[in-house]
Amino acid sequence: MMERLFQLPLVKNLYAARFERAFARNWVGAFRGIYRDFAEARASAPDTKPLGYDHDGPAAMYTERFDRIVPADYPVVFWLDYALRNGAREVFDLGGHVGLLFYGFRKYLSYPASFRWNVLDVATVVRAGTELAQLKGVAETLTFTEQFQDAANADLLLASGSLQYIESPSFAESVGSLAKKPQYILINKTPLTEKEPFVTLQNIGTAFCPYLIFNARSFIESIEALGYRLRDRWENADVSCRLPLNPERNIDRYTGLFFERV
Repeated sequence: MMERLFQLPLVKNLYAARFERAFARNWVGAFRGIYRDFAEARASAPDTKPLGYDHDGPAAMYTERFDRIVPADYPVVFWLDYALRNGAREVFDLGGHVGLLFYGFRKYLSYPASFRWNVLDVATVVRAGTELAQLKGVAETLTFTEQFQDAANADLLLASGSLQYIESPSFAESVGSLAKKPQYILINKTPLTEKEPFVTLQNIGTAFCPYLIFNARSFIESIEALGYRLRDRWENADVSCRLPLNPERNIDRYTGLFFERV
């Protein structure tokens, strides 16, 4: 009955107007719209917040994550431990903010003496992360870069909750361009759908960000085509993408994947 009620034009229009006002202001984490690409999503964004991550607001986010991990992180800890026990000594953390997972995982993993964790992020976040690493005395182990090609030095490429914010090139194209590919690829908190891929827009609190939803089959096959074998796949039941105005496109839970070169 409620579903039929919300299909009535008057009710639907009233709800859409109310949602749009909340989205433009303070509905942190909300998603809105189905777009063909990032450019169309950006053009649709309200003017109440900046666009993207490259400014001071996002760089100061997620401070509560320094000393703890969330349920969706545990499969990453498991497979990272596997990689470390099999000789991995350098992690390339794509979109790893100020090193949140490096700090959060320290109480669960024993980092080897020669270990290095290199984070790729936007310029503002890189500056904040570098300063924080120096302050915490880990600057020799935790480093930062703005160049994806530095992943050629890594044993494991980690992307946790970051691929959906990257416009181009595709993840597989980026990995394929490396002079030396990592032995392991560890992906987590990524929105995959069995339907057609699309772009939506997210209110992250400090900004609006275009947000890519991947087709699961195409995404996995694009990585396997680079010479990787999918070792594991799991669901992140505590992460979802809800589109109140387009509920047929909801992603009820995100996906994690672990690949190993063959």
